Parts: sequence; structure tokens; C-alpha cells
Amino acid sequence: MEKKKLLERAYKLGYFVGYYGHTEWVLWIIEEKEKIYSKAKALGVYSEAKEAYMLGKKEGAEKREEIINKGLSIKPEEEIKMLKTIKSELSEAVIEEQKLHYLAFLKSPEIIDSPRLLEIIKLVDKPKILNLPDFLKG
Repeated sequence: MEKKKLLERAYKLGYFVGYYGHTEWVLWIIEEKEKIYSKAKALGVYSEAKEAYMLGKKEGAEKREEIINKGLSIKPEEEIKMLKTIKSELSEAVIEEQKLHYLAFLKSPEIIDSPRLLEIIKLVDKPKILNLPDFLKG
């Protein structure tokens, strides 16, 4: 029973990632996948969990593409229900932590400061000795 739930969780996470087009390098997704995979290793179903995740990701992406191609702006009821289930099963605390981290990142001054590369370029400006002398400028 535990193995089945774990495989369903792996599938749902993959579906969520595929449907919403999330990158797999987002921290909370990495952590969630690691939890699933470590439990799967302990239960001896690691390869099945990996396959379930990839299948979910593929089917989620296909479903999203299908909806976009049909031009639907309203999702079918069963899709809404499934996505709500998937979202509720994902750790809300982890998602909230990532949102706060992202908001803090956006507020950091480094984002609006000029890139460090521009400071380096100023150091490499043409030396004044290479400019025309003032009496030749006319």
C-alpha cells in the first residue's frame, strides 16, 4: 500500500511539473523529488518511482499542450480537481518558503545595480595618452 501511494505521489509531482512547465531545478521540486526517491530506494521501488515521475511529467506536458492547442481558457472539471489534489499534497510550507526567498531576492539591490562587468570595462577604457592633443582638435 505504501509503495502504491509513493508511486502515485511521484506521478502527481511529475504531472504538476509537466502541466505547469516548472523547471526541475527549483529547490522545492528538487527537495520533493529527493524525498520521494529516497523513500522509493528504501522500499525497493526506485526505478518505478522514477518512471512514474517521468510518465506524470510527460502526460502533464501533453495535457497542457492539448488544452493550449484547443484554445481552452477554462480547464475541464476533472483537471481542476486533479490539480487541486496535486497542489494540496505538495508541501505548502516548502512552497511558501520558496515564495519568501524569491521575494527577498527580488528586493535585493544587486538586481538593479549595474553589473560588475560594467565596472571592469571602465578600468579598461582607452588611456588619455592615445587621445588627440588639444591643439589638433581644432
